[in-house]
Amino acid sequence: MYFVNNHPFFYLNLEGIILDNTRLLIRNDAFTIKNRYPIGGFIIDSGSNFSYLNKTAFDILVDNLNKRIKYVKRVPEIEKRFGFKLCYDYQWQYLMVTPVLTFHFTGANLYLPSFNTWLKIKGDIHCLAILPTDGRSKLGNFQQQDFNVGYDLENKLFSFDLTYCSDLD
Repeated sequence: MYFVNNHPFFYLNLEGIILDNTRLLIRNDAFTIKNRYPIGGFIIDSGSNFSYLNKTAFDILVDNLNKRIKYVKRVPEIEKRFGFKLCYDYQWQYLMVTPVLTFHFTGANLYLPSFNTWLKIKGDIHCLAILPTDGRSKLGNFQQQDFNVGYDLENKLFSFDLTYCSDLD
């Protein structure tokens, strides 16, 4: 975790994205900061509903998901209506066996369970709760649900631990 030019963002060093056990072929510099005024990079943002990936990385992720979830009906009218880029008519119990999405950071992997990856829209329609951006990539609060997230500002460390909040007293 680091700060750039005193900007109010917590930058994380995202090295890549893994789907199941396969690292996606995303350029090494896809999540680096491009100049003095931070353009690009990857931040954690609890104020954003969803995660955003730069368009290049997002397109690679969606292409790989489509190849792996190929026998399920897509719902383009829902995608268009709600602004999501990948929606399926898929019962929840089957979503539990979709490819596991992992953000690979320097020193740690963040494995996202299905309930942190897919948003139920209505009935059996679920959409990928990650969106494309032309700007800075970010980890939004939907993906942080049921994680105990820690910020050690003094040592510039970020930590996370899957914690089912419903099980806490």
